Amino acid sequence: MAGVVAAAAVAALVSPAITRGPSFHAYADQRTWLGIPHAGDVLSNLPFVLAGVAGLARVRTVASLPSLVFVAIIGVGVGSGAYHVEPSDAALAFDWAPIVLTLAFLAALVIRDRIDRAAGTVAAVLLSAIAVSTVAAWYLGGGTGAPPGDMRWYVVTQATLVAIVAFGSLIPATTTAPATLHRGWILAGVAGFLAARGLAAADRILLDAVGLSGHSLKHVALGGAALCLVRGVPSRRGTRRPPRKGPS
Repeated sequence: MAGVVAAAAVAALVSPAITRGPSFHAYADQRTWLGIPHAGDVLSNLPFVLAGVAGLARVRTVASLPSLVFVAIIGVGVGSGAYHVEPSDAALAFDWAPIVLTLAFLAALVIRDRIDRAAGTVAAVLLSAIAVSTVAAWYLGGGTGAPPGDMRWYVVTQATLVAIVAFGSLIPATTTAPATLHRGWILAGVAGFLAARGLAAADRILLDAVGLSGHSLKHVALGGAALCLVRGVPSRRGTRRPPRKGPS
């Protein structure tokens, strides 16, 4: 995992800037339904909200790292939905921030669960600060204006956090880390995230082929990934108390 972070830092430093112009906000599905502009891209964010609420109902403690993950997932649904109603650089920044915060908190949760509890707490603070700063760097650097902001740090950070989650979930339980997160569901969530990237790349193609844009289907795939995380976190209802010892 340290190698992943080091490789990401090198990649970010040697890679060229990633910039986009105003056309970045123009998605394939421009249809209005029931008065909702870009309805497909707006309404397809509902799975995020449902997954976040289901996750909060499932976690053992409200004030906990898993709760931050699911609150951030709700933020993804709200932020992305608002952005697609009226796309702009400012709205996109509030769309991106909860995405990388979700990944940052999830990576910290995996570190706490698989490596060390204290390390996970430090990672939650450090990774979330880095995540938000990459979005701020793009927006304050110009966004889609002239000159445009550099998306490189946001892209590399997002990919690095996904890699930390994937590799970290493979680490077995130790005496200092209980490994209570379900490995299969976590990896299924990662797979859903990767599939979503491919769907987004086929935005117009899928709209013409099946009537739903690739971007809308990307939201659905990511919502499915979020539901996998709900299943991956231990349920408070499934927690059993240790059996009480009888009299000797």
